[in-house]
Amino acid sequence: MGQVNRKGTCFILPLPAGLPRRVGDILAHDASWSPNGQIVYAHDNELFLAKPDGSDSHRLATLTGSASRPRWSPDGKVLRFTMDDSKTGSQSLWEVASDGTGLRPLLPGWSSPPSECCGSWTPDGSYFVFQSQHAATQIAFGLSEKRVDFNAATTQNQYS
Repeated sequence: MGQVNRKGTCFILPLPAGLPRRVGDILAHDASWSPNGQIVYAHDNELFLAKPDGSDSHRLATLTGSASRPRWSPDGKVLRFTMDDSKTGSQSLWEVASDGTGLRPLLPGWSSPPSECCGSWTPDGSYFVFQSQHAATQIAFGLSEKRVDFNAATTQNQYS
């Protein structure tokens, strides 16, 4: 993504050379690209989607805290982000589907208080890597994205 300056305006910087270009009238404190070329951006306690020129901006989700570091799954179906709780000072990982449904914490109850942040998928989508603070130590974790269908496996074994 381009830059988000202190006033919250969003710019795209063409590479390898070019002049920064403002992205419509978007105001954001964090932003990133989706796999299909849209921009997801965070403003206060809301997430929005917009076209690369800033047009067709619409709310994806309203949150209970401020979102940062939005990251799309490689297939573009799920958005994960860090949510800050200003009341407790904690951070936790959350996810929402690309259509704005299914907003939920990623690891509810995993640590108390929550201290997870800064996640990103591996390029093949097999793992979601994030950091967590335990005591005074930052630890990196990888969450496997492989899902096992136990019903299908049991059925297959019964009839093999």
